[in-house]
Amino acid sequence: MSNNAVIKHFFEHDWGFMGAVVNEDFESVFHCFEAHNRDEKISFVAAISQGYCFGERQGKANIIKTIISEDMLFDNQRSIFAELKKAFCDSKKKSFGVNL
Repeated sequence: MSNNAVIKHFFEHDWGFMGAVVNEDFESVFHCFEAHNRDEKISFVAAISQGYCFGERQGKANIIKTIISEDMLFDNQRSIFAELKKAFCDSKKKSFGVNL
């Protein structure tokens, strides 16, 4: 998909997100998809209905830098994100009665 198509798809299917404090495991997953920006820091990782996103908080704005789908993760990375995805799904079920 083109970048514009990915962004459009994201906002058409957005149910919000569940963020987590970035640790070395999350940071390493981000860098495997953004190898050209190894020195770039991220402020948050979040589970979204389409997978996960990585971004930076600037003041009151969250800037999403990378969006990945669940199937883009390697098997050993899935466990890192499992708890975050569960918390996201549980919150949407509680708030909206939606199973994602």
